[in-house]
Amino acid sequence: AVLINFDQPYMFGYKPRQNYQGLLEQVVLEFLESDRQLAEAMMKSPLLSPDVVPATTFDDVMRLVEAPPDPFVPKDDHGSRRSASARRIDFVQRDASNRTLGRNGEEWANEFERRRLHDIDKRPDLAKRVD
Repeated sequence: AVLINFDQPYMFGYKPRQNYQGLLEQVVLEFLESDRQLAEAMMKSPLLSPDVVPATTFDDVMRLVEAPPDPFVPKDDHGSRRSASARRIDFVQRDASNRTLGRNGEEWANEFERRRLHDIDKRPDLAKRVD
């Protein structure tokens, strides 16, 4: 929700919760401000703006599941608050990228679930019903 409210790239498909604490907003904005190159790289990242769907063999389906990352610990805990600066945003391009990312992600997730149900859970009847 913080990223959406400040027009930053985010993972399309996750439902934002607008009732976040003010401290979360402060930490997220400080992190983005501390590494502007990261924010710019995210906008151009093939993960957020892929041109094509990456090929996946699905040979070992459970190998594709990752553990969650360690919690983020801010580098600067002196309580300094930085203000967000305005950035030019091409909303048409962002919307097109988000739609492409969403379509590609849904196709990948559907194939992942089909393979998992068929190969691991041995339920081809359910695998055929994935939509």
